[in-house]
Amino acid sequence: MQPTDVTQDHVQAHDIKALLELDTFFYSEGSWDITRTAEAQKIAAGPDERFFWNLHAMKPFLQLKESKNLIRPMIQGFVEVRSAEGRAGQAGFDVALISRRNKYRAGLRYERRGVDAQGRVANFVETEMIVFAKVEDRTHIGSFLQIRGSIPLYWQQIASTKTLNPTPILEKSDEENLAAMELHISELEKLYKTIVIVDLVGQEGREEPLGTRFKSSVKALKAKGHDSTLLYHDYDFHVQTKGLNYDNVKTLLTNLEAEIESMKHFWSVDGDPMMSQTCILRTNCMDCLDRTNVVQSLFARHMLTKILVKLGLPLLDPDTPTLSPSFESQFKNMWADNGDALSTAYTGTGALKADFTRTGVRNVKGMLNDGLNSVTRLYADNFQNKMKQATVDLFLGV
Repeated sequence: MQPTDVTQDHVQAHDIKALLELDTFFYSEGSWDITRTAEAQKIAAGPDERFFWNLHAMKPFLQLKESKNLIRPMIQGFVEVRSAEGRAGQAGFDVALISRRNKYRAGLRYERRGVDAQGRVANFVETEMIVFAKVEDRTHIGSFLQIRGSIPLYWQQIASTKTLNPTPILEKSDEENLAAMELHISELEKLYKTIVIVDLVGQEGREEPLGTRFKSSVKALKAKGHDSTLLYHDYDFHVQTKGLNYDNVKTLLTNLEAEIESMKHFWSVDGDPMMSQTCILRTNCMDCLDRTNVVQSLFARHMLTKILVKLGLPLLDPDTPTLSPSFESQFKNMWADNGDALSTAYTGTGALKADFTRTGVRNVKGMLNDGLNSVTRLYADNFQNKMKQATVDLFLGV
């Protein structure tokens, strides 16, 4: 087993090197601020420190007069851009997918779970889908933002070689949990306005007590004045998809139709804002990885159609919201790559259920790969992640 007293003093240069070689770090050239959403590019002053992962390392340079030109904010997460060709007489378009991991309460699975006293949660990620297009010589940008993050209560799971899924342990009093959760939700309301929680944890078995406490805490917050800005939907992902019926996930779109229709998306023409996103989906499971990525990709695919229709961009059939088969495949693979990157940063392996995200169906090869990844995660949780956590903390200056 890994030692329990690992500290930042044990971290060596090769540990930092291994962290930075994960292929999950990105920066941007030019005027585009990769730490900010498309909507915030013109209105925000400076990088968003939540996602500025190299801020601590850059502090010695911030005193220099030319620091603005020297420093490139770096995010941890995922960036990928795919292009679609237009049909005859129509413009093509590019779709970018950017995920930004929050550096506050960052780290590894089982080393970072739940919420802290400041309302910050583990594995909090902004994921933004951006459409870039030229239509009749005008530049259009459309974007749709989603977030994920650990259940905002005090809880933990203790890694064990005896089980792949340790039982969640709830901690502290109801009052302390509610206070921390209210800090978290209030910050989300300040940043994103209305919050729609999509809770995918199991409603039976070992996940049930945590899910039940989360649901009752949401109800308590709504009674304290958050009723108009906090919505909650639970959806037991494993029960709903039992027997490999993963197509059942699409019922979530039906369940959330009213909220999704009202939240809108960002849209600008030649840099002038035409519409803002007024609401955000906050999706979680236990790790906020595998189940969450499947569901977020479904929401993004639905909103992509709306953006393309609004911009008059090409679909396979102008009368139905269907993408060309080639771009449909590109889109699914982009989301699967996103899931793999976020999972690698949090667990050390690619995502589970990636075969469904890539192809729309589960298969034997995908299930075997999930088994291998689960065993690899078990090893990392028990023998590697305390050192990796100390490395992350040292790099971030925690």
